[in-house]
Order: sequence, then structure tokens, then C-alpha cells
Amino acid sequence: SQRDPDAPVACGIYDEELFDEQVVHNLEHGHVIISHNLTNPEQIDELEAAAKNLPRDEQWLVVRPYSALEEGIVAITAWGWLQRFEGVDTEGLDEFYEAHLSNGPEFIPC
Repeated sequence: SQRDPDAPVACGIYDEELFDEQVVHNLEHGHVIISHNLTNPEQIDELEAAAKNLPRDEQWLVVRPYSALEEGIVAITAWGWLQRFEGVDTEGLDEFYEAHLSNGPEFIPC
């Protein structure tokens, strides 16, 4: 279940917050997590479109809102890596994703 804090979440784009413990489990599997605190619907649409354009996103990517970030910030994480952007930086997200995809201690696609 998506609410079991011991289980990773299915890859995809979420419109509700997820447990940090779940997301860490996803990172361990080699997934890339995009967390954001965007309130502008156009920016959220832009972020979701950018995410859907990443290769094999359905196997390796989780996108979630995350209110612990400052408003307007997008953070992308992989096992041992974090990069933050103000707003949606499609090119920066793409470069990070390509560099860190499936680099966790385990190799388990969604």
C-alpha cells in the first residue's frame, strides 16, 4: 500500500505528500525522486510534463509535493545526491536524472 511506511511507493507522479521513509526506500532501489513545493498550477504542469519526458520514468521516477521545502523550490534526489532548483529547470532535472538513474545500492525498477 502507498501508506505503508516500510514499503517503497510505486513510481509515478503524486499530488499528495508521501512518507519520507518510503521515499528513502525508493532511493535505495536506485529511483530518482523529484520533490517540490510549487503552488503555481502552471509550474506544476511544467514539472509534470518534464518528468514524463524523462526516459523510463515509469520504472525509476517518483514526483511528489513536499511542504518541507521552501515555496517555489524543486529538489531532485538520488542515492547520495541532491540538487535544488528555484522553479522548474527542465534541463537541470534531465541532466541529474541521466547522471544518477539506477545508482542506488539495489537495482530494482518499479
